[in-house]
Amino acid sequence: ISGLNNGECISFNQLFSDDENDVYKLTDSIIAASEGNLCFSDKLKFRFELKNLLENRKDLLLELIETNPAKAFMIKQLPDDILSRLSSRESMDLIEKKDEFSGELEIVHTHGIDNFEDSEFIFYLNDEGKRHSLFYNDDLPVIDSGAKIGITALALGDKMALNPEDAPFRILEVPPGSPASENFGPQNTLVILANIGDNVMSTTVEEARDLVFDNAERSVNDYYEKNSYGKMSLVGDVVGPYTLDEDVCDFFRIIDESINAALFEGIPVAEYVNIVVGTPFTECSDYCGVTIIGKMSLTLPNGEEFRFRGSHNPCFSLRTIGHELGHGFGVDHANLYSCLDPEGQFTPY
Repeated sequence: ISGLNNGECISFNQLFSDDENDVYKLTDSIIAASEGNLCFSDKLKFRFELKNLLENRKDLLLELIETNPAKAFMIKQLPDDILSRLSSRESMDLIEKKDEFSGELEIVHTHGIDNFEDSEFIFYLNDEGKRHSLFYNDDLPVIDSGAKIGITALALGDKMALNPEDAPFRILEVPPGSPASENFGPQNTLVILANIGDNVMSTTVEEARDLVFDNAERSVNDYYEKNSYGKMSLVGDVVGPYTLDEDVCDFFRIIDESINAALFEGIPVAEYVNIVVGTPFTECSDYCGVTIIGKMSLTLPNGEEFRFRGSHNPCFSLRTIGHELGHGFGVDHANLYSCLDPEGQFTPY
């Protein structure tokens, strides 16, 4: 395009293809069209197609934020000539924003179904209830959820690409309390059982109570009492089963809807520090268990700010519930050093 001779122009079809899948190239083409390189007869077509082009660009850029956040962060900014053609709502929906942001850090940890070791950390910036997934060109540091952080990022939709040339985030304020002061003694725990649509929870209230709170061996309470040398225990109750809407799928929504169901029945949810939700598997349950690292926040109907450790456990077992509670207590995975023998096989050390 830069090599056009005086008087030459380029057609819309030369600039844009129906199967364009390179957001950098599409951005350059949109910029070129806005600079007057289009033939006069195609300028009207560009005006009519602009929103479709920007929607395609948005989809491609959202994908790039996930796969290559460093490259996404460096995308060219669209000129004012393009932005001025959009309403404020269209601009907020279609155009990325590169800026300084702040909010509460939330770290979710998930475990796979077929392989429990198949796990991942998912990072969110919670800005007054609006969550953005954070993506960085390297592993993000795992700290307790609830810290107020500042970031430099490119934001689009519910995703943010962090600045690759800067530290991923700056801690502006540490979360209230500390694991050392909050993890000792009796831990008030509420287990909420819930069906999702026609999918029914197979574990009964009595079975769940025995699994979590019993003093007998193979209970979650027994596990923590023994491993803490008697310094902590689980006390509380099991409620439900409630029935959530069949379209409830997202981890945060499952937690919120389960708590709301308990509140509706008069359960004093705010008296508990651990909320353990058990549901059946559904088509969108692609994990055995998921939890927040540390505590999460929820504003209750009465306006009270409720901070708690929340976990969702489709695999309703000692292993999963005990493991996810550990992340809620602020603990990352224990690590080991893997040794290989001369034949390349793993061996104890």
